[in-house]
Amino acid sequence: MFSQALEKLRSNDPYTQGDCGAEIFDIWYKQAASFVKSLGNFSIEVTETQTIQASVILANQYNQVLMFSPQKNQFEQLIISIIETTINAIDALHPKWLIFDPSCHDYTARSLLGSFGKIIKIFTTKPKFLSLLIIDQGNKLLNFIIQTTNLIQNATKSDSIPDENRIEFLRTLEILMSLEEVLLSLSQFGVPKFQNAKTVFNFQIKLLTDIACQTTIFETQRRSALKILKSLSTYQQKEVLIELSKQANDYLALDTFWELGGINSSDITPIKIILHRIQNSKNSNDDSSFPEKLTYSINVATTTGTIVIQRVDAEDNITKAQIQNPSQNMENIDIERNQQILTTLLLSCDKITKSKYSEDSNERSQEFLETLSALLERCPSSKYFWDMALDDKLVTRETISTIIGISEKFNEHTWTTFLMPFIDKQIANMQLDGISGDQSEQEVIHLLRECLRIFYINKDHVPSLLLGNLLFKTILEAIRHGYNETERFTELAALVFTTHLSQDDERRQILISWLEYALRSEVCHNHRTFKAVHEIMMRLLGAHAETDVDAHPLSEVTDTQKNLVLNSLVDSITIPALKILIELATSNTSFFIKQESLFFQGFIKLNEVLNEMWERKEKGDSKDAQNDIIQNDFHYLEKIISYLKILSIRTTPNNAIALFNLAISALTLYKSFSENQSLNLKTSHININPSHSLPTWMK
Repeated sequence: MFSQALEKLRSNDPYTQGDCGAEIFDIWYKQAASFVKSLGNFSIEVTETQTIQASVILANQYNQVLMFSPQKNQFEQLIISIIETTINAIDALHPKWLIFDPSCHDYTARSLLGSFGKIIKIFTTKPKFLSLLIIDQGNKLLNFIIQTTNLIQNATKSDSIPDENRIEFLRTLEILMSLEEVLLSLSQFGVPKFQNAKTVFNFQIKLLTDIACQTTIFETQRRSALKILKSLSTYQQKEVLIELSKQANDYLALDTFWELGGINSSDITPIKIILHRIQNSKNSNDDSSFPEKLTYSINVATTTGTIVIQRVDAEDNITKAQIQNPSQNMENIDIERNQQILTTLLLSCDKITKSKYSEDSNERSQEFLETLSALLERCPSSKYFWDMALDDKLVTRETISTIIGISEKFNEHTWTTFLMPFIDKQIANMQLDGISGDQSEQEVIHLLRECLRIFYINKDHVPSLLLGNLLFKTILEAIRHGYNETERFTELAALVFTTHLSQDDERRQILISWLEYALRSEVCHNHRTFKAVHEIMMRLLGAHAETDVDAHPLSEVTDTQKNLVLNSLVDSITIPALKILIELATSNTSFFIKQESLFFQGFIKLNEVLNEMWERKEKGDSKDAQNDIIQNDFHYLEKIISYLKILSIRTTPNNAIALFNLAISALTLYKSFSENQSLNLKTSHININPSHSLPTWMK
């Protein structure tokens, strides 16, 4: 039947050979059309429009005729005839001495393989032909296709085969893969031949992976191999993922690995293989750039949604993972596990990559920083990602700068849970004797300012009291460590405070506690810090610290705010608070008169302070310890006495007795300090002679 075509194939003209492909197909097609027409003689017909269901129905009808019909012999002959014709056609289209020969012209290969592909497509899409592969009589044809598939696969791995021909072989394998997918799906309809089968045509996963991961060949070949591997993963996911994990070494192959569920698979073996490759890449010339390529692939895969790292709402766009595998239930994906695996992979890559930077072992690769940015931007609430980004041993100036670049994407929860504790810890580790000039420390300060900009300066958000509390205290820590004048932190601290000001009693008490914290002596540990806290208080009262208080009548802010500030000063009665109270009372008489009732509210607190001084003095375990206590408390007592003196000017019958008692207590303690002989040795610059130092009203 195909003898003339086979004779032409022996010519040396590729175009004559190529024409034989169409000739063989035409002959076969006429026989196929005759077969379809003859089926009507046996009352075989089907109304089902779905190919697979229709083929199962037709196969049952074929078997019924073959077993029970009076015409069963004629029908069997019809079946055998079309099967034999198909086998002969396929054999004619694959002359081993020609098509698998390295000298075969690509036009010839394309023509012959193209005709073969047409026949396979008909068996894939036409129920009357697909059903032939279901019945027992079709086993011979099925086995012949399996043999042919194996020959084609072996040809693809031959180094002597031209690239153009290899492309045609792979395209043919794609067509055969489509037929295999259809045959395997028949098991869902009770076809026993394909029950529990993982493959029909014995596709070689390793061979296809070799081609898919070979970066020196045409991308067309690689994509064909990857397409087949994707189909194979439906029934052989573990096998495909393991081979890809061993060989994938660029974005094209790695993206397929992620797409096929490399991170979601219940079997952790592929991830272990990748981790092993990362560790070995340092000593491997072939795999030396693998960590960077893997990092980049994670970046792209998480950005496109190939790797799912967060739960997708119903209203969100469908992810790439759902598009590639619509049957996969996204609810079954362990998001936290994915995040944990990615963190492990990225840290491993980063460790190897950093070792390549001989100049700076703390440098992080650009691929890592870009991937970190993508992960945090897409999933800003992940503890795993933040632990990776902010690890004390790993965090760098570039890392912080990367975070600043996407800080607009973070909600308040991210700031309060991850970033503010990090900022606070970093500032606490800075030196107290001034700015070091370290760029990493400066980036931490920039990150703090960024939070202030987002939530307080831009006013695009309504910050919570929790964030305000964290920011206010962290600003004070930054000031303590030398960051103030160039950062405008005093102004920003006042802004944070006033943003949260309200008539709510509970909130007012919290705000007072902020100011009381700022007024602690351990916070105002030096003149520079006290000056900054002083400026914050003056701003809140409506006057700037760098100008004379009298120049500002303290009327720029509400009485509620003034009362809050004054309450915090009176309730604190620390040395910094007393300094500010004394300044307020002496520099702005009208303000003192208007608020004098608040100034007198500190009597109880003052009495407690004096009693504590007595206790500390009496409990000194040694003479030196006692002198240290007296040394520290003496300056405190001086401020208390100055404050009492100011209050005495405005005393009334209602508070005169309390003021008098406080004065007596302060005087007694003052005299006790002066009687300590060793104090003069340590504080010779302080004149504590009562006849000279005590205010007139106390003598």
